[in-house]
Formats: sequence, C-alpha cells, structure tokens
Amino acid sequence: DAAEVGLEPIEQLERAVRQHVRWQLEFPQVARSWDVLWELEGVARNLEPRVREEIAARRERYHALVAALVASVRLEDPRPRVRAEAILSLCDRAGVWGAVVDLDDVGAEAAADVGWQLAQAILA
Repeated sequence: DAAEVGLEPIEQLERAVRQHVRWQLEFPQVARSWDVLWELEGVARNLEPRVREEIAARRERYHALVAALVASVRLEDPRPRVRAEAILSLCDRAGVWGAVVDLDDVGAEAAADVGWQLAQAILA
C-alpha cells in the first residue's frame, strides 16, 4: 500500500521504507526465513516451480516499484535501480540494528525514522 494514489513519489518511497523497516523488526523470524530462502538458491530450487516463480515475481514487482519511485524522485539518475537496491538492502538489515540498539527502548517507529534518514542519504 506504499504506492497509494494521491501521494507524491517521495511520500510513497518514504512509506515503503518505513513499512519495510517496521516489518523487518516486527516479524524478524519471517524476515530471516525470506532472506535465507532467497539467498540460498539450493533452498529455492526445492520449492515447486510455480511457488518459486511467484516468490520471484513478487520480489521483482516490489524492487521495480522502489526503483520507479527512486527514478521519479531523482529524475537525472541514470541508474535508479542501484540506489533502490541499496535502500532495500538497508531495510532488509534493519533486524541487525537490534543487536546494536535496544529496540525495546527506541521502538520500531524510531528505527523507521533512522531507516528513512539513511535512505534519504542514499538518494542524495
């Protein structure tokens, strides 16, 4: 729902980053499972082809959406997908932040703030 009609691309991108960071923190075991599944091709090969294809298609749609938002925000950027992948990698690692910062003290929303600040630096 980050691609909500009526929001400017920068607002949509901010919403996506914040939601991604919060999701990583609220569902860490699921997030790690997705990472393992995607990064280990051997595991993915054991899935039924249609399941594997559906996962790949969903992932690609999400990555393409973020890249399109980056392209809309940075009109002169010749390779918005590179910045988009950097932002997505940042979000994917939000769970690791818990090892450095006590997330119970700062909360997922504060972590989402940090994620968005770092994403803006990637856009700069």
